[in-house]
Amino acid sequence: MSGFAKTLLEGASDKSGAPFNSLPVYGAAYRLAVEATQMASRLERNYRYSLGEDIRKGVNHSLVYIMLAGKGEDREGNIHSARISMLEVQLNLRLLNDLKVLPDKRYVVFLDMTEDIIKQLSNWERSERQRASAAGVPSPP
Repeated sequence: MSGFAKTLLEGASDKSGAPFNSLPVYGAAYRLAVEATQMASRLERNYRYSLGEDIRKGVNHSLVYIMLAGKGEDREGNIHSARISMLEVQLNLRLLNDLKVLPDKRYVVFLDMTEDIIKQLSNWERSERQRASAAGVPSPP
């Protein structure tokens, strides 16, 4: 078994000893991943393998970045990457809604989920910057 798979199965810990999958942002992103996968599988073929796939992959990429940040690996960079992935997901969801493929009601649910995740990631990123500046470590702009 690869080290990455073993990490996922064992629920790798961050430096504080808490497993990354106990992070609230990880749980929220995981729930979004489940919803996005189910939504994408029900889209018309035209959209299922384009926007639907992009949304599913974007959420999954965000989950991986959150996991890596939770393990303490390049926290600021991974948190930032997770937030950018979520913004891309939001853009693709809006396209589906504007094309009348995703009903307004479902769009609002997905928008609320992504906004919550982005807010948590922004707060985490701000906290990491403050922690780094308190420790005298320069952080990227």
